Parts: sequence; structure tokens; C-alpha cells
Amino acid sequence: MIDFTTILTDLEGSSIMDNGRLVTLGRAAMMALIGQVPEDQSMTGEDRFRFARLAEKVMDNPAAKLPVEDVALIKDRIGKFFSPVVVYRAWPLLDPAVA
Repeated sequence: MIDFTTILTDLEGSSIMDNGRLVTLGRAAMMALIGQVPEDQSMTGEDRFRFARLAEKVMDNPAAKLPVEDVALIKDRIGKFFSPVVVYRAWPLLDPAVA
């Protein structure tokens, strides 16, 4: 299970903030899934729907059980959407083998 309510911290251990809100793993996943990167221009409506549904599922979930494909998708999106520090903090929470 993955705790998407975990607060992400910077390299000094301070909570990461975005527009005055704490960045949790779930918030980072949600932002990465519903945010746009240049390659999304050709994304199908089905994919957009699937990404939004997954974002809603994980956003505040303290005990998410996800198939490996969904975890890989979230890791990929966070890697494309966020700074290295967020990636560094989020990936091991999603996949302990990364740590």
C-alpha cells in the first residue's frame, strides 16, 4: 500500500509548499496526472479521463492499492512534471526499490 498523504520535504527536511499548501505525495501525483506537458497535445480523451480518475483516487488516499502499471504511470508523470527534489522524495514512496 502507498500512503499518498505523506508530506514531501526538501533536501533540508522542510515541508515542500505550493501556493501556500503542503505538497503531499497525493497532491504531487494529482498535479502531475492532470497537469499538461508538451507531449500531451496528442493524448486521447480516454487517456485524459483515465489520468483524472487515477488522480482523484490517490489524491488523499492513506492506503492506496495500485496495480504496477498505475504506479509506473504516476512515477513517469511526476518525473516529467516536477523538479528533481520532488522526484527524489516521491519515487521511493511509490516504489521502495528505488530507495
